[in-house]
Amino acid sequence: NTGRSMGESGSLVSVDESKSQMSSVLQTMNHLNPIYDDEESNANKSRYTVGTYDDVFGDGDENASTVLQRSQITKEIDVFFVRQQYGYFSISVSILQFFLLTVIFASCGVAPISVNPMVGPYPDALSYWGGKNAYLVVNEYEYWRLLSPVVLHTGVLHLLGNVAIQLETGAFFEREWGSRIWLVVYLSSAMGGTLLSCVAEPDSVSVGSSGAVMGLFGAKIAEVFCRSCQVGTENNSLKHNTHIEQLSGIFCSGTIVSLFTFIPFVDWSSHLGGLMTGFSVGLLLFAFQLKNQINFAFWGLLGAGAVAFLVFSFAAAIVNVSPPEGLRDVCDFYRGDLYQDGYECTCSPEGQYFVDDYVGDDNDAGDDGNERLLI
Repeated sequence: NTGRSMGESGSLVSVDESKSQMSSVLQTMNHLNPIYDDEESNANKSRYTVGTYDDVFGDGDENASTVLQRSQITKEIDVFFVRQQYGYFSISVSILQFFLLTVIFASCGVAPISVNPMVGPYPDALSYWGGKNAYLVVNEYEYWRLLSPVVLHTGVLHLLGNVAIQLETGAFFEREWGSRIWLVVYLSSAMGGTLLSCVAEPDSVSVGSSGAVMGLFGAKIAEVFCRSCQVGTENNSLKHNTHIEQLSGIFCSGTIVSLFTFIPFVDWSSHLGGLMTGFSVGLLLFAFQLKNQINFAFWGLLGAGAVAFLVFSFAAAIVNVSPPEGLRDVCDFYRGDLYQDGYECTCSPEGQYFVDDYVGDDNDAGDDGNERLLI
């Protein structure tokens, strides 16, 4: 249910600024359900979506205002709340991901199924365009690669699966939280996923927005934890049912995303790192939306501690990582070690690739006594 767009036939209803009006509004919605018993009307259902979380479920403040917006009425009262009409960043990132894969195909070609079963480019192309490469991150200090893998995918099938979930559940979360919170969670989860991937699997190239998407799921779980501890609220049954439905949707979507860990050039550690980071950041962010001081202090301190633990853990682990030196030249690494036959290097600068060769004397060579030659 999460992520369905609001119906155009919905009407705008205003009520007094009093939470006590919510019960009568919900009853009115329930009485309206028989109107949509016929097939023709079912196609024009609209659901009432209530402004903010505290407007729907209450926050213990008897003066909280209630704002009703357009949405869909169903035979069972499903109430979801949004802060904005569209998921602007979700849509923009998805468009960018489609565009980049198209450009990579045009400039680097498509790898055979034996190399990339997702109908995508060669792994050296993924690295060249910004994929996770632990050697380049640790030894060449290309820290921008902590974020760039989120806009890349292994191929068409991987892209379609991730974008479908990103535009469905992910976009709804952006409408629900607001674009700023969504972007903080998305980017921090992408970075956390890449960091754990560099630590746990430093000998491979990987890409994908799966870690960031898993971070969105983690943040939603954190929000449910924070909200569930609010006391003295109204509509507890409605709140509980909404949380159960959202968690069920997260479980289903998370299961689908997790299946991508079994395909080449996608790391399970990126999913796990994104989930942990999203949950930790979510605890910290959503704690600030709690008006109960005790709840705010508890979840805020827990979230801050979790974020600090992840930061120090990643920092301590990344300095001790020793990626294989072969990843400096990804083309040679994959063609020589993994795919001896049928592997073409098509995406190095100007269609060329670098190899190391000991030539000349030490004065003519680099600091390590060798010079890189273009082949």
